[in-house]
Amino acid sequence: MLRFLSTTPLGRSGLILGKAVAVAGVLAVQLVVIGGAAALMGWSPRAEGVLPAALLLLVGSAAFTALGLLVAGTLRPEATLAVTNLVWILLAAAGGVVIPAASLPAAAEPFVTVLPSSALGDGLRNALVDGALDPIACLVLLAWAALASLAAIRWFKWS
Repeated sequence: MLRFLSTTPLGRSGLILGKAVAVAGVLAVQLVVIGGAAALMGWSPRAEGVLPAALLLLVGSAAFTALGLLVAGTLRPEATLAVTNLVWILLAAAGGVVIPAASLPAAAEPFVTVLPSSALGDGLRNALVDGALDPIACLVLLAWAALASLAAIRWFKWS
């Protein structure tokens, strides 16, 4: 499928930019739905944390989009589905999303804190609950975005 898409008039860069815009659109809809439901249930984030949270979401979506392109462009379609499902479960369950990295066993904490899911979860909690930007979380997400983007540029195949 990727091979057929690469021949469209958009070209490769247009398709990648379109994917990034589509991810941002889905993220915006999710924010409205989940944020609206949370507000209806009485949640109110710290106002000064909204801008840091937006920055973290932007960098986090770049990191996860690059990781998705890396997986989709390097593995066969059957393997892509299996790997993405496995990675999603591991990052959500053991990656500090549901349970903060600081609440995990001490031996696991150093490994979990460098995962992009943990950085995004901890950074958003810090921004929306405490109203401050977590610089470590931001740096971890920037590193994942840069490394995954470089790897996708290097190894992404359209066929």
